[in-house]
Amino acid sequence: MRAFSPRCRLAARAFALLAAFACLPAFSVPHEAGAHADARSEWWRYAGLLNAPGERRYAYVLTFFRSRTYVVAGARPSAWDASHVYAATFEIVDETGRRVRTARRFGRGTLAFASASVTSPDVRVATWRAAGRARTRLSASDRDDGIALELGASARAFETPFGYAISRVPTRGTIRLDGSTVAVRGTSLVEHAYGFRLPADASGWDSFALQLFDGRDFYVLSMRGRDGRPSRTFTVAIDRRGVARRRPAGDLTVGVHLDTHWRSRQTHARYPSLWSFNALREGLHAIELAPIAYDQELVSGRGRASYWDGAIDAYDDNPGGGHIGIGFVQLTGYAGTIAP
Repeated sequence: MRAFSPRCRLAARAFALLAAFACLPAFSVPHEAGAHADARSEWWRYAGLLNAPGERRYAYVLTFFRSRTYVVAGARPSAWDASHVYAATFEIVDETGRRVRTARRFGRGTLAFASASVTSPDVRVATWRAAGRARTRLSASDRDDGIALELGASARAFETPFGYAISRVPTRGTIRLDGSTVAVRGTSLVEHAYGFRLPADASGWDSFALQLFDGRDFYVLSMRGRDGRPSRTFTVAIDRRGVARRRPAGDLTVGVHLDTHWRSRQTHARYPSLWSFNALREGLHAIELAPIAYDQELVSGRGRASYWDGAIDAYDDNPGGGHIGIGFVQLTGYAGTIAP
């Protein structure tokens, strides 16, 4: 069981910038990986950057969403009534071949089209699934594209305002693109959100999960107000030993670099596409964060807001720098406000 100490709780209250994020609950993994049926919304996100023979790289994102619906009292029973509805999206990016594939699925729990176990990490929508305790197996396919991955264990778990995340999860398996299958190996980020509460004055968030080659990890979640400017920030630093600590918002900062943006052809949303990361107390200054591909937007459909979710590289342009790490970025609210 992992929990913030009383000292951390008192320190957290001292930061007015973090006032919107209530004291985060204790959790244990994998117990908390089960569904939280009392939560109005919940999601399981798996994002990875994987290496293949021939110095090729592939990125993937597989996310399962669960939403609780409300049945009108006294309504006539129907096989289509559902207390929970599900959605799932997946994305594969072939960096070398400049190919991007996305797909989505929807389902209702009562018709056995989708389900999420409350006692173990097991969620599925149609034939897409994420299941397993010691090792999580991911499977999702759409026509000639798909993933079949196995995620191992990582001790780098930390709390987030929405739930928890696990960094540097060892990952191996296969990716299929246009009917061709390739063996891959790398690391993933796992996020499980079940305490989702978007402040009334927020339009969305930008989250950054960085994995540096020197063994340090950083997590920055920045809420944006209705004016598009950052309004609240949550930050975590993980040292080389794997110890995670909350940090004051000013210690870790991410800003859009030179007003660089990418515009989606599908939604016409305008997303930031180059960032500068600073962690001065960690000796990191003006670290450039660049996406491995601009088009990593997930178009949700069915009235759901689309968003950008993808892999990035980290570069240190200072003397002796170079390619220093990888990461995963999620940008919401640019193609429509995310509902609380």
